[in-house]
Amino acid sequence: MATARKIKILCSTCQKAAGVLTCRGCNNAFCSRDVIKHRQQLNRQMDEVGASHDQLQQLIVEHEAQPKCHPLMERIDKWEQESITKIHQAADDARKQILTIIGTHRAQVTDNLAVLTQELSRARDEDDYVETELKEWMEKLDQLKIDLNAAQTVYFDQNDSKT
Repeated sequence: MATARKIKILCSTCQKAAGVLTCRGCNNAFCSRDVIKHRQQLNRQMDEVGASHDQLQQLIVEHEAQPKCHPLMERIDKWEQESITKIHQAADDARKQILTIIGTHRAQVTDNLAVLTQELSRARDEDDYVETELKEWMEKLDQLKIDLNAAQTVYFDQNDSKT
């Protein structure tokens, strides 16, 4: 009679032929001593998973508590500050240009007034003037006032499309 030979299953840890239990998770066979070690190892891994879970949950709580600390919020804040700086610079440039234009305009009016002042002084000193000249000088003075006030009504276009 032929005897059937039994195949012994080896423990995947110690390689002894005492593989009694098979882990359904990893399909490895373990002896009674090593199955306890395997289970302890699984418990440590479960603790690590739990710790990672808790860390992630804490990170979410911190993010919710400080939503403005997100990197995108910081980029938006930086963009805002840069934009404000550009606007201030553009406004300063516009002020300088306007002051230059107003200064040039005022200098022209002042020069024209100086010429008229000389005419008036000469005419008064020499007592040499008539009604038509008085009328002409009044018109010149009125025109100079208009010219001087014209600088108050300078219009400039605000271009919103520039960045």
